[in-house]
Formats: sequence, structure tokens, C-alpha cells
Amino acid sequence: MKEVRMSKPRLTVSLVIGLTVLAATGWWALKTFWLIAPLGSPPASWILYQDFWPPGTEAFPSLRGTVEAGVKPPVPVYEPLPPYTPKARKDKVEGMVELSAAVDARGNVADVKLVRGVGEGLDENAVETVRKWKFGPALKKGHPVPVKVTVEINFALH
Repeated sequence: MKEVRMSKPRLTVSLVIGLTVLAATGWWALKTFWLIAPLGSPPASWILYQDFWPPGTEAFPSLRGTVEAGVKPPVPVYEPLPPYTPKARKDKVEGMVELSAAVDARGNVADVKLVRGVGEGLDENAVETVRKWKFGPALKKGHPVPVKVTVEINFALH
């Protein structure tokens, strides 16, 4: 048997295809096996994520809700974090902002209401930011349905 050398273009194409397949598999696994708390008996409570955010961030979101049996909760696909206001940073204000949000059947945030705030402009920043969030819609028997979620944002200075 003789060793055959691959040409540089063929080697490059093979490498690009291999990395693309690896990246697509990782993306698919992340979307398919999203960490969701198990659904209980009706009404089912769920927590999608809580207080796990990259180091160095100052706002930690937590998403909770209650859905009826057989409804898969919405999954956030775009969720920017609200910024700290200069006044809140200067006054070293920390705390939890709790919001109630309606997510429509298309995954858009339809309505956001402040439930509990901390002031210093952080409440307004949280409301405005959550209005921009996008979700994969909640599903019931495979069909999108509107739901209400509770969003808690913990503002903490490091």
C-alpha cells in the first residue's frame, strides 16, 4: 500500500466540512437538550434557569412560570441583560426586580408589568430590556400558545 498525500485545497475543504458538522451538532444538542426543570402534576411549575450567568455580569436573570399540564414552557432565544444606571452604581444599589411578562404564541413579549422593584432606574431598565426579549413559543400539543412568565433579575455589584 502506498501513502497518498491530499492536496491543500482538499485538506482545507475536509477540515471546514468537519468543523461545520461539529458546530452544527453542538448547536442542535444545545437547542434539543435545553436544561429545563421537569414538569410536575398540573399546574406544573418550572424554572428555566436561575442565577447562572457568566462571571463579570451584574444582572442575573431567572425565568419562572406555571403552565397547565401538557404545555411545554417558552424558551428564551434572545435575552439581553439590563444595564446598571450610573446613579444605582454610585449608590451601590443591589436587589431583585420581579416582572410579570406575557409571551404571545409567536414568542414575542406582549406585556411586561413591574411586580417588585429596587428603584434608582433599575426597574425601568429591566422592563425595557425584557420587552425586547424573544422566545421560542410555549407549545401545547405541538401548537404555539400564549403564556405568562415571571422574570426575576438580580442586580448585584461585584
